Amino acid sequence: MRLMILTLALAVVALSGAAVAQNPVTTVTAPSGGMMPSGAPFTVQWTSPGQGTIHIELVAVGSTNPLATLASSLPNNGQAQVSLPATIACDPQQFYKLRVTRYYSTNNNYYHYNITGEGPSFKFTCPITVTKQVVNTTGRPVGGTFRMRVQCEPGSQTIGNILASGQGSFTRKIHVPAGSTVCTVQETGMPMAPRGCKWLTTYPGGQQRQPGGPAVVVVNTLQCGPVTPPGPR
Repeated sequence: MRLMILTLALAVVALSGAAVAQNPVTTVTAPSGGMMPSGAPFTVQWTSPGQGTIHIELVAVGSTNPLATLASSLPNNGQAQVSLPATIACDPQQFYKLRVTRYYSTNNNYYHYNITGEGPSFKFTCPITVTKQVVNTTGRPVGGTFRMRVQCEPGSQTIGNILASGQGSFTRKIHVPAGSTVCTVQETGMPMAPRGCKWLTTYPGGQQRQPGGPAVVVVNTLQCGPVTPPGPR
């Protein structure tokens, strides 16, 4: 009996040792730090030789619980495209890590294992928010399109057709290139003002913002002079 128990124990140790030897640790190789885009997919790379499927989670530095699952049941081919879920608010000051786990089983699914690795910390480049306010108290109808341009350093992005109403407001989050540090909002086109009227454009709070900062507010006010009646013929 003792010999049988010893034999079984040695077999379990040998099997566990073989599984560890054949399934080394998971290493996350990308992203390797820096800034990731918040509104576009980015590449995750890992090495984890062996069988199994891959599970990718987003973890805030300083916490052990994942914020979100970015991908699951992926083939273990060393690379995948993931993105920040819209349900997670982008925090420009928060550092994050990616946790990559390989799940596999041996001996006809009797023994189940997971091999987990975490990559270097990184940040997300958050969107810039643009709020457009159109003020038309003249009672004169206005149609057409307002056009905006957002210039970020480094890189640029153009916003067109953000509002097509003569009165009201509109807010949009604009995803900017990863690593952008400052963005400038500039109006590039507006509807033609009615005869005797003109548009006054102001930027309360300024035209420049850091990504993730307060919204850039653009106010378009339609101003009209007194209507001159036609003279006698």
